[in-house]
Amino acid sequence: MAPPPRVCVTGGGGFIASWLVKLLLSRGYAVRATLRDPGNPKNAHLKELDKAPENLRLFKGDVLEYDTLTPAVEGCEGVFHLATPVPEDKMVDPESEVLDPAVKGTLNVLKVCSAAKVQKLVVVSSNAAVDFNPTWPQDTLKDESCWSDKEFCKENGDWYSVAKIMAEQAALEYADKNGLNVVTLCPPLVFGPLLQPVVNTSSKFLIYVIKGGPDVMNNKLWHIVDVRDVADALLLLYEKKESSGRYICSPNHIRTKDLVALLKKLYPQYNCVNNILDVDQKASLTCQKLMDLGWEPRTLEETLADSVECYEKAGALQDVPGHPCRLPHLFRLARDPKNAILTQLDGASGNLRLFKADVLDCGTLAAAFAGCEGVFHPATPKELMDPTVKGTKNVLEACSATNVQKLIVVSSVAASCFDPNWPEGKLKDESCWTDKEFCKDTQNWYSLAKTEAEEMALEYGKKNGLHVVTFCPGLVVGPLLQHVAVNTSSKVLLYIIKGGPDTLSNKFWPLVDVRDLADAMLLAYEKSESSGRYICSLDQMDIKDLVSLMKSMFPNYNYTDKMVDVDYKVYTTSDKLKNLGWQPRKLEETLADSVEYFEKAGLLQDADGKPCRLPYFYRVNAEE
Repeated sequence: MAPPPRVCVTGGGGFIASWLVKLLLSRGYAVRATLRDPGNPKNAHLKELDKAPENLRLFKGDVLEYDTLTPAVEGCEGVFHLATPVPEDKMVDPESEVLDPAVKGTLNVLKVCSAAKVQKLVVVSSNAAVDFNPTWPQDTLKDESCWSDKEFCKENGDWYSVAKIMAEQAALEYADKNGLNVVTLCPPLVFGPLLQPVVNTSSKFLIYVIKGGPDVMNNKLWHIVDVRDVADALLLLYEKKESSGRYICSPNHIRTKDLVALLKKLYPQYNCVNNILDVDQKASLTCQKLMDLGWEPRTLEETLADSVECYEKAGALQDVPGHPCRLPHLFRLARDPKNAILTQLDGASGNLRLFKADVLDCGTLAAAFAGCEGVFHPATPKELMDPTVKGTKNVLEACSATNVQKLIVVSSVAASCFDPNWPEGKLKDESCWTDKEFCKDTQNWYSLAKTEAEEMALEYGKKNGLHVVTFCPGLVVGPLLQHVAVNTSSKVLLYIIKGGPDTLSNKFWPLVDVRDLADAMLLAYEKSESSGRYICSLDQMDIKDLVSLMKSMFPNYNYTDKMVDVDYKVYTTSDKLKNLGWQPRKLEETLADSVEYFEKAGLLQDADGKPCRLPYFYRVNAEE
């Protein structure tokens, strides 16, 4: 009797690999599986598989150590390369955590296969190497000719996708140059029953959807495949002589909300995730090439049923007191939920690109600015000096380095209204600058930071030939576009409406609608004659008058009643901006739209046991 055909599976103890080993053994193959630690209890399930005692050998091997792979691969007709980590937590060192194991590890496997004269190598890639291509036509299914944009993934900090792209490209290029028969498979989210005792990352994704938790999900289109169908596809690719190139392995696609609805229908006893944000949808994938080869995957309902049955038996769906279920970081990484609204804006799908950047890292800014004619710089928190001053300096230098023609910097009225020597009764215009020493004496660090940053921006523009225009808005209110985070100035208005334990100074506060500020910035950008600084504030009234106005419009709220009169009035003028063509809204419209939004978002409802508080930034100023 002829000996059974011999194959090797790298990373044999993983979710997909375990099912592949089981399938290979059932089909009469002699299997060698590499493991970093064959004696680890998490790999014990392999020895219990049918036919394992006679046809399965476990080898200690690490894809980053070439010599450890040779004993396992020698004498094998075929190799299946599955050993690549799928990160669950936030990556600290992408190179060592995913890039090296994926890219260098794959190259080691390729070289070992060539040296051992392996007849065929099947490499497991990922649909992450296919799906992230912002230039792909939205009305065209993504097939094997579509590759994820490596630079796009880098800009978004998606190192797992970068690793998968690089590893798959390296495998196919190596095959072309060295005559090795290499086929790659790109599976998406892989669900199904577990053979291994450790719950893998993609299974934790489904468990989170079923149980729910604190993490917000996007209502994006997910591609799903059964782990047993992936194993079938791998063996099919190995056994079919005509298989070549890459194969997408994504038979099911469903949006998050539809997946939740399906799970609730099948399993009404579970809570399921409910904090889901709508986002733009992108083109789906097709696995027609693989199906033409004879692949017949299961239905999504069967996959979900078998997955949940497995999770229930393993106790994976039970709540752990004090430990809420969390979405694996890999799936949180792609888009911060607080920024998800940006992808829903009209025209965003074709004309908006998001870059991962930090104003304290000039290099990340230059990558975003490259090729831009203009830059708008509103990014400044209210807490720190460095992001305001050093961050603005980095933005200026990045603009110069990338030949930006015009920069609009958002400063604040705080940089123009704290001057104790300004003549009383005289309107404060753009010639008025906040006294920095006065700010230091009163510990008004926000105003100091804004003043220093704006002065530096205008001076830098003059010295370096960069066209810089600055804006000094008052308290910015109006409806919010972002859903997750309520900004500081909106919290001030919320406090005025709801009231609370904090005392407000009855100051004159310059106010401006957020939409009018956006209009003003675009106006200054598009007007070639715009120059210098612009105060951007329409209505000015003290807190008592503002409360009186709001009570007349919305009498059903409590409103703050803790106010102390102070001898401080801020009269500013925006005539320079109006002369440029700025036409702001009336205050009543701004307040009406703000309150309408707050009501719809539930922000005006009382939180049990939690009084509304005035943001500390304004409490500090109120006490001065």
